[in-house]
Amino acid sequence: MIYIVMCTFNGEKYIREQLQSIVDNTIENWNIIILDDQSDDNTVEIIKAYQKKYPDKIFFKVNQVKKGAIINFLNGIYEVGLHITKDDYIMLCDQDDVWNSDKIEKTMNGMNELVSAYGNHIPLLVCTDVSVVDDALNIVNGSFRRMNHYWVSKLDFPHLMMENKVQGCTTMLNKSMAEMLDKFPQRATMHDGWLALIASAFGEIKYIDEPTMKYRQHSNNVQGSIGYKNDVKNKLLNLGGQRKIVMDTTPQIKEFLEIYKDRLPEHIKRMATAFSSLPQQNFFVRRYNIIRYHMWKSGIIRNIGLMVLV
Repeated sequence: MIYIVMCTFNGEKYIREQLQSIVDNTIENWNIIILDDQSDDNTVEIIKAYQKKYPDKIFFKVNQVKKGAIINFLNGIYEVGLHITKDDYIMLCDQDDVWNSDKIEKTMNGMNELVSAYGNHIPLLVCTDVSVVDDALNIVNGSFRRMNHYWVSKLDFPHLMMENKVQGCTTMLNKSMAEMLDKFPQRATMHDGWLALIASAFGEIKYIDEPTMKYRQHSNNVQGSIGYKNDVKNKLLNLGGQRKIVMDTTPQIKEFLEIYKDRLPEHIKRMATAFSSLPQQNFFVRRYNIIRYHMWKSGIIRNIGLMVLV
């Protein structure tokens, strides 16, 4: 069974299209668990209408207290993980995107490849590319990955500390992955980055270099994309701010160490310790550690900027 965790908040404008796209998928062996973070629009009413239509497929609850996107997703994954078997899997879903009809099928094929290669006893994560669309679902760019020039062949721990390339809305996770969320972070920058760190430190990640959904860009997105050229331009125009962005990711890694220190492999622990202490290191030590542990971003231009900024 595939358990789809969807977190909602004031999603009345788009959630019908998202729910319908899941219903229309080629794989029918799924349930949706919707966790609403106290919406004050018509989101809950829309969900109830779909639940009435598909009572055995759609389940939801309203959080008693607001959690925010990060904890809402991580808590949802953990709670679902407690009640599934090792042969069940969890997918994450945003409220405003649209899934391709074969998204579940293609992602499941990727998970089967990981299980065949590594077994199902370690954390496994599958993620994919997406098509970027505007508010009305017109294609902006056919590939989020190509638009941002991401090196998706570099999904190891040091690269993911410096630059997350895992989009949460595309992911599938196994039970072993969900069980790693027994403690929730307070300093994580986003839930998908946290999941990527866990999978790269303790298990395996597979990236499917093919869009499986339409990733909608609009003014209310929690997190969006500005594209590679604009990304580079912004960094050149605001070097001080970009250095701060790099340094502001270090508390997340420090907390990762605090939560998982007794379980981390020694080589991962050394990398995380070096990264988390970047703000306290001098000019030469910072660059030495980045080179030593391969803490790189995607592309030569980004990495030249990285060496200048830090």
